[in-house]
Amino acid sequence: MMAAEFTSLLEMAQEIARERQASVPAVVKELLHYEIL
Repeated sequence: MMAAEFTSLLEMAQEIARERQASVPAVVKELLHYEIL
């Protein structure tokens, strides 16, 4: 995974976590799970 992708993934995770009132690591884990599949 490229650094630029990781940055955007992290930003996306922070945004989703804010909307869902969830923790960022949990959202990152979920996003990475789908990214790998």
